[in-house]
Amino acid sequence: MTELDETTCEQLSAWMDGALPADEARFLERRLRNDAALRAKWERMQLASACLRGHEVRAMAADLPERIAAAIGVDAPARVPGSAGPWRPRSRSR
Repeated sequence: MTELDETTCEQLSAWMDGALPADEARFLERRLRNDAALRAKWERMQLASACLRGHEVRAMAADLPERIAAAIGVDAPARVPGSAGPWRPRSRSR
């Protein structure tokens, strides 16, 4: 995985907070679609954010995207090499 520069990491954090200007956000979103290292960083930041908020994090089944795609009749999305994998935060209240 390539090392991301500090500016990109700051932009990603601002984007996650909804504080990145619209033109920069559009550029970052395009980059997220094409940059596996950036997507992996975003996944790790999302996971850390969920943990810091006290959300319980539970791994999803590895084949979940394929099962959903089959259920709705579309091709499954391509797996991202180096990504943290499927996860989702679960609220503490049940």
